[in-house]
Amino acid sequence: MPKYSFSEKIKNIPVKELFQVIGPKVRFWLMFAPLLGVLATAVEFWFAKFIQQFIARLSGPAVTVGLAEATGPAIGIGQLALMLIGLGGLRALLQFATAQSAAHVHEGTNEAFRNRALTEILDDRRKDYIPASSTYHFLSEVFPKGAQALYYLAQAIPHLLVTVFVSAALIYYSPSLGFISLLGIGFIGLVMMRVNRATTRYAREVPLEQRRLLAGIERITRNWLLVRVLRTQAWESDQISKNISSYARHSISAYKYSNAAAAIPQLLGAAMVALISIIAIDYKMIDQALILSFMYLFFRLTQTLSALGNYGGTFLLLFPQFRATCDYAVKSEKMRAARLAASLLSSESLILERRGPPSIKVQNVSFTYPSGSKVLSDLTATFNAGQQTGIVGRSGSGKSTLLCLLLGVFESSEGQITIDELTPRDFCARMSDRIGYVGADSFLVEGTVKDN
Repeated sequence: MPKYSFSEKIKNIPVKELFQVIGPKVRFWLMFAPLLGVLATAVEFWFAKFIQQFIARLSGPAVTVGLAEATGPAIGIGQLALMLIGLGGLRALLQFATAQSAAHVHEGTNEAFRNRALTEILDDRRKDYIPASSTYHFLSEVFPKGAQALYYLAQAIPHLLVTVFVSAALIYYSPSLGFISLLGIGFIGLVMMRVNRATTRYAREVPLEQRRLLAGIERITRNWLLVRVLRTQAWESDQISKNISSYARHSISAYKYSNAAAAIPQLLGAAMVALISIIAIDYKMIDQALILSFMYLFFRLTQTLSALGNYGGTFLLLFPQFRATCDYAVKSEKMRAARLAASLLSSESLILERRGPPSIKVQNVSFTYPSGSKVLSDLTATFNAGQQTGIVGRSGSGKSTLLCLLLGVFESSEGQITIDELTPRDFCARMSDRIGYVGADSFLVEGTVKDN
């Protein structure tokens, strides 16, 4: 797993391909997040105004009210109560909307990528073997955590906007005191970034450990008889136990630093609140009537930073899986385009009907696996219509590979194969043809003979 700098985390992400895979519904909920951030900021401003109006109710008929200096009569206690209830309800509604939109992003993304994975597994144009451990790795580790990263990103966007707007409001209330506050916020941010580097360092090892673990489990389950014959149960158990312990160790370390990044703003923020309170009172940097509103906004800013640190830290924790999900989106879009082009080219040949058994011609066919292993070289053969042919040879000589070529599962590296003048893929795709196949890994499913 490659190392990622901060700049690499935010650039070269294939946004176009990612948005194509997740679909319009998920895109809508993801783009809805900034609006929620603006509304959440407005609620915080109105809470600050409520505090000023409450002070006005206690102090008398002529005090400073609103976000700008003005004089006016104090609002009645009943109106203040209604304002507080309304603001509380609006904040609760926005919190619900933010969490629900993020949930739509999470589940919708996971659903979209799982459906794509199913399509890729069943795609007859794949030349490579798909290990079960690789499939499990993507379905249980990469896609869920990649979708979870988008979930936290959707949660972080409104909090980021609140941070920016509330910081601007602090400057508006008191430029000097606001500048001091932002210096403190900047220091908190630097500490959080330092801690998040450790999060990233441990996080990138988690998917690697999980993949090793699944590969080990698949190796044992597929070769359980050989393991028993060779009496290697103890060694296999020791290897799997080491994989499990390593996965847990890296995960716990990554979560530790992620949780620390979320706790830092609370600790340092409390110290900053105390410091700013002393400065504001002793040096009179702000109008006394605005102190409570200023302190409220600053306290909310530290809370927002804490949540932002949690979301940002968790996003970094899940970034390796998110990056793998994005790379899969690029690959998936390319394969989808290839399938669409191929289906258009072969649409005419699929309507042809065949009568009787087919003839097969293999002309100068060679095949090399993606790993570089060449199995067939310049093979030429003719199978006449109705002829029964047995192909024999030692293990690894290419019998199964030739069968896959005849079925259109693989495509030859050189030469060509025709079945009744059609490519194997087009011939096998015709609904009028029925082909029986019994492979080496065949197994029965629960049910009737017809079900199997």
